[in-house]
Amino acid sequence: MTIQKVRDFSGGERTFSIEIDHSPVYELLIRLFVVGDEDCLEFDMGDQLSTAFKERASTTLAKDLEALGSASEVWVCLIPFAHEVGTTDIPTFIDRLTDMDAVELRARLLDCAWIEPKERPSAKTVDAAAQGDMEAVKELAETVFAKDKHEGLRYLLEMEPARTKSTVVEVLRRYSTEVFIEADDLAPLLERDAKEKAALAATLPADQAIEIATNGITIDIGADTDGVVLIPAFSARPWVIITESGSTKIFAYGVVDTDEDPDAPPSWVVKFYKALGDEKRLRILGVLREGSSSLTDLAQRLELSKSTIHHHVGMLRHAGLVRVTLGKEKEYSLRTDAVPQAGQLLEAYLGSGGTT
Repeated sequence: MTIQKVRDFSGGERTFSIEIDHSPVYELLIRLFVVGDEDCLEFDMGDQLSTAFKERASTTLAKDLEALGSASEVWVCLIPFAHEVGTTDIPTFIDRLTDMDAVELRARLLDCAWIEPKERPSAKTVDAAAQGDMEAVKELAETVFAKDKHEGLRYLLEMEPARTKSTVVEVLRRYSTEVFIEADDLAPLLERDAKEKAALAATLPADQAIEIATNGITIDIGADTDGVVLIPAFSARPWVIITESGSTKIFAYGVVDTDEDPDAPPSWVVKFYKALGDEKRLRILGVLREGSSSLTDLAQRLELSKSTIHHHVGMLRHAGLVRVTLGKEKEYSLRTDAVPQAGQLLEAYLGSGGTT
């Protein structure tokens, strides 16, 4: 559902659209993303999803996912396809995937893989690997896929194309029937959040609507992006999962929990003060107070690894303290209005009685 369009004449006429899309299909793919991630406990639902998988999954499903290894990107790569086909129920989506040409599926996985632009292989090599040329697959395995994060994709590409497709389809089918048994219960909750975001976006500029929905991510509309799709997902919290379909960016953002304990403090209070309770994160805020910065610059300035900076910036963004702007390179900046607002909101919470 398209909810807003922006006409931009600053660099020639173009249209920027925002869509809100919701479906248990996305939740299925993101749950597999979380369960297959070696750092799944960094997700709010990581422990819960891991426990459910261990208790419900058949031996066959467990073996398939173990063989895939850290296959997170495989499931994220299917999010654009789910958006394109527009199916709202899981069985229909799996049927559409079953009807898909096996070579096309492999090509989509390769096209969506998280490969640094400077490392991207030639189109000829990618096309050959998609068609099942094992020499091309070997070339990729020895170069761009040599990193651990491509373990699952590498495993699938080393199969014949037909088996690649059957493996992906079988994992999705088994996980949806054995583990993700609450899909129908989540559907109305996802729809409600989508309607709330649609109402929000209808009254705000595009960049502000995106920032509020994702809790701190903005996008340079002047960049090579024609639109954004916002997808509510329970399993993504506290992270925003970003992928793309052509010139359209896709953001799967964490849905706010609607069933909080009435006696518990608001989740934003806990996240805000937890984010401040770490010296490294305070140092990051101190640097960003001087101006926006890239991940690389922050790492060099603070003499920390990029992965460490990324982890801490993620927590700061989720707490509403940091803004991320997507353009040619991600830029991180301080949300200067967040600190005084947080004090006012905390005062309002305590003034209302808080917990007893």
